[in-house]
Amino acid sequence: MKRSIAYALALALIGAAVYAAMRTGTAARVCPSFFCPPDRAGELKERTLNEYHYNYKDDRGLPLFSWVYAGFLSDDKGGLYQFSCTYYGEESTYYPGFLVLLKKMNKDGTGGKVIHKFSWKEGPPRFTESADLVRVAAGSPARGFEINVTGSRHTLKVWRGTDFSLDLSFDERMDPVFIYNRGNPIPIPTGGQLYLVDDFMHGEGSLKLGASAARVGADVTHERVYSPIDQWQFTYEDWLCVFHKDFYALLFITGERGLEGGDRHLPDGFVYFRKEKKYVPLDELEVRYAMTAQTRILKKDSPVMMETPVSLSASASGKKLKLSFNFEGMGPPEERELAMTGRGYIEYKGKKTEYDRLLAWEEFMR
Repeated sequence: MKRSIAYALALALIGAAVYAAMRTGTAARVCPSFFCPPDRAGELKERTLNEYHYNYKDDRGLPLFSWVYAGFLSDDKGGLYQFSCTYYGEESTYYPGFLVLLKKMNKDGTGGKVIHKFSWKEGPPRFTESADLVRVAAGSPARGFEINVTGSRHTLKVWRGTDFSLDLSFDERMDPVFIYNRGNPIPIPTGGQLYLVDDFMHGEGSLKLGASAARVGADVTHERVYSPIDQWQFTYEDWLCVFHKDFYALLFITGERGLEGGDRHLPDGFVYFRKEKKYVPLDELEVRYAMTAQTRILKKDSPVMMETPVSLSASASGKKLKLSFNFEGMGPPEERELAMTGRGYIEYKGKKTEYDRLLAWEEFMR
């Protein structure tokens, strides 16, 4: 009897130690690999073209699950647009297939009007792959998109009949790319693994809306997920991407949704200073306030509650970097995406810079 109690006590102590390690970021040093959360630091890694193939690095066990461009367009007449172009695999619990969204924002930041929102489902995108080029095509002359990626060039074309066409060339990219878990596969509690890749890109090109055409600039986050199954695993999970001419910032936040004072974790995040090409990973986050909004998921006609962090602060590198942002939504969310504007500051190595107009894109995953 005493031996059983001793065993139970030992197991409880081990369990408590593992739980504490997972909460404090030391889990990778003390727990079995199948039980460990992803490494929070992420990694900057040189791109290789086979990371854009339909199978990640040509591994048939890691097919493309999603390919996303999301962010903002600005035209030469002062117009601002929320934009996204997405593909999700058949396993997606949201909307398998393709979705394009273009929403023109009001200049006062109160919201906007959806100009184009169209989707279709026709199986996976069509890939052309070689040592020098990856081409991704989806749709038909009626509606679709085409992506071309080489070692030095990345382009995106989106169209819908004669009413809408967007042609972008991304000449400035966060280089190298950011890969979660230091480039290692992320284990999924239900089995399997995934690779999650994010970078920010700036592009320029043309936007045609009916008979009107304009030059545009684009700031988007470009995300690719490779996994054989639907990978969403947290009760609360979102990406918060911040755009400014001086920097990009990404915060990947998980935690417990719907609980008063629910705990929120920062598995990954960074600030990337665009001019200096300087990447600083974040290691602490405080969400001061989260806004709740309701949206509906395309092809799933049921309401979903979004809980979006709109007032937050973070730090990194032993407090050498501190940031504080406050956001407000620019109208209601579209699908799981919310466009936001805000203000705040970044303090880095003793120098504090105030920002009075930040753009942010929030994607809520549960």
